[in-house]
Amino acid sequence: SVMNMMHVISIPYALMKVNPLSWIQKVCQYKAKVACVKSRDMHWALVAHRDQRDINLSSLRMLIVADGANPWSISSCDAFLNVFQSKGLRQEVICPCASSPEALTVAIRRYKSVNSVGSLGRGLIQQLTEAWKSSKFILV
Repeated sequence: SVMNMMHVISIPYALMKVNPLSWIQKVCQYKAKVACVKSRDMHWALVAHRDQRDINLSSLRMLIVADGANPWSISSCDAFLNVFQSKGLRQEVICPCASSPEALTVAIRRYKSVNSVGSLGRGLIQQLTEAWKSSKFILV
């Protein structure tokens, strides 16, 4: 992050358990352009979002849903989008991600860019140069 001149804010798991909206609050506070979260964090934010009124997610350009070895769920992404779209979240921002540390690969899928499961393999890897040039990155 230092070499790319990015500001990285990591939110510890203990804080996420106490305040599930802490990552959303940091996105709003710092007007982050990129955030990397787990499906679990999105689910907890859905449960706790009624407590927060001043949420503005319009600054986000990429919300990377990375669960490591666990599969992410399109339905959880849809549910998160349905709730937070009124808070400035755009549909094209949500990007489910899969990775393989053994093969040193990361595949990021733009949300709703694939119409069928058969075409899931085509166009899966996106270049991240624009995302990495952003000045703020929230890592959960």
